[in-house]
Amino acid sequence: MKKQLPKIVLVLIFFPPLFVASSAPAAPVFAPETTQPTEVLLVEPEPEPTGKELYLPIVQKYASEYGVSAIDMTRVIDCESSWVPNIQSQHLYTTGQISRHPDWGNVGDSEKSHGLSQLHLPAGHMWKGKLITKEMANTPEIAIEFMAYHFSRGDQSMWSCY
Repeated sequence: MKKQLPKIVLVLIFFPPLFVASSAPAAPVFAPETTQPTEVLLVEPEPEPTGKELYLPIVQKYASEYGVSAIDMTRVIDCESSWVPNIQSQHLYTTGQISRHPDWGNVGDSEKSHGLSQLHLPAGHMWKGKLITKEMANTPEIAIEFMAYHFSRGDQSMWSCY
């Protein structure tokens, strides 16, 4: 009997799963797939339009409505604001500007021109019965229609970039 003991021990050591009872069901065994791996193509969503891409249709709409050049309006907006809708002018008031219009601010202050069309708030422009505010100037639809209206009246010189 002593000779058989080492064989049983060897069997238990090398094949323990055969002799241990388990309450968990055995996991199914699948044969490895023999097909080629599938190539996965990742498609990124189209980026939302911004800047010029977003506002150009509005320029075209109002240019057509007011019978003015969308190309001229586009060129002016390119120069005035680079299509950033809530930008404030980076230009500083000069001595000449403040000497003619002391109510605009002080020499060296940033100009108070805002939005796509860089509407100069101290000029007191009215739009549809309301004094233009910073919020109105920063609203692309208003700024673009305001520009188209004034272009139709021959007031393009209101914009230094014209």
